[in-house]
This record gives sequence, C-alpha cells and structure tokens, in this order.
Amino acid sequence: MKIVGFVKFYNEEQFLEGCLEQLSKICDEIVVGNDSSTDNSLEIAKKYTNHILAFPNEFESELDHKQKMLEYALNLNHDFIVWLDPDEKFKEPEKVRELCEMMISQKIDGIYCHLINFWMSDKSHRMDNAFNSLWKCHIWRNNGKLKFNTNKGLHQFQHPATLEKFYYSDLEVLHYGFSSKELIQEKYDKYKSFGQSGWALERLNPDSIPVLEDDTFRPFDNPVVSVVIPNYNQNLEYFKQCID
Repeated sequence: MKIVGFVKFYNEEQFLEGCLEQLSKICDEIVVGNDSSTDNSLEIAKKYTNHILAFPNEFESELDHKQKMLEYALNLNHDFIVWLDPDEKFKEPEKVRELCEMMISQKIDGIYCHLINFWMSDKSHRMDNAFNSLWKCHIWRNNGKLKFNTNKGLHQFQHPATLEKFYYSDLEVLHYGFSSKELIQEKYDKYKSFGQSGWALERLNPDSIPVLEDDTFRPFDNPVVSVVIPNYNQNLEYFKQCID
C-alpha cells in the first residue's frame, strides 16, 4: 500500500513546514503545487519533495490546478492520495494508514474528516454551527477514475468528483488558518474581493462573536496535577506571570 501526499500552497511559510513534516511520516511521496509564492514556502517544500508543480496565483482556477496535480500524482502509481491544506494537520496521523486499509477491504473511495477550526489562537476552536459542522474529504482511494470538477467559483468541492462511496471517520483535522486576527482579516478581504457576501462572508468577520471551546485541557477528563499558589496582596503583574 502506497500513499502520496497532496498539498497546494501560496505564501504559507507560517504553517507549511508542520504540514509537510507530518505528511512525510505518513506518505511514501508528496506532490505539491506552488501558486507563485513570494515568501519562503518553495524552499520549505523542497526539503520534503522533488514533485513540485508551478502555477500562477489564480485563486479562481484552483480546481484546474488541482486536476493537473492529480494527474501528476496518479502517474506515481500510488493506491491512495492524502490531501491537506498547508495550514492543516491531522490530530491523530497514525490513523491514516489504518483507514486506508479499511478502505481497501470495504471498497470505500473517500474518507471525510471533521474540521477543527482554531479561532484567534491555537488554544480554542469554533463550536458554532458555521464552523463546527464542517467536514472535508481528505483521503482518496485510487479507484481508476479520479477527476476533479474544474468549474470556477468559490466553495467548490475540494475532492475529485468521481469518488462514489464515502465514510465519515473519527479522524479530525486541525485547521490553523483562522488562528490569528490577521489571518482571519486576510481571508475575509480575499473572499470579499471575489464577490462573496452575506452569511458565507460574515462568518469570517474578525469582529464576529463566535462560540468557542477551550482546548487547553482537552486531552484530559480530570486534572493530572493540581498546582496551589498561596497569595496575599502580592504584585499583580508577578502573579499574572506566575499563572501564565
């Protein structure tokens, strides 16, 4: 069983290394598409793969570019393609190969993963329906007929249109693309410039009031260690530093 990673990026030096490093431990090879990045993204990608395709920075042609990447990836004769955006990582990457084995036995074409959207930081994620209900198909089986629908437009399916049988897994994908106000504002302005409006745009408004869940203690049901700090009229700044 062979797996190829699949990542397309434009100026993603902040997150790209973490994404590609994780994929390098899951996949046998990685195919990337560089949309004419002007930062250090291309140099980062070269550390993990020689399979690099170059594209103009044309957001509206995203799926056409992905189709070219897909054709290239299929020529590598792999059994599965694992797709991530550069600002994403799997929460439990060890599950990917287990899911691929299940896909073979049950002839499943695509695996959907629940998206965890961090908001304003990497310590809390959106819980309101606008974000918490998002699922994306991140693992594709090479069923011999993979092909994207290359229609132009916003919010098209980001997986091949020829996938037929799907499975919704418990594998979560951590999305860091909204983890700072600057990143949120950048995406808000980008989608607005392409004609996005209404609810679909305003859910990205950096001044919105979202419903959040704190991830700080998420791995534990009960505390493992308790810290007791006696305090009486101490300097508040020192106390804050201690808590931090």
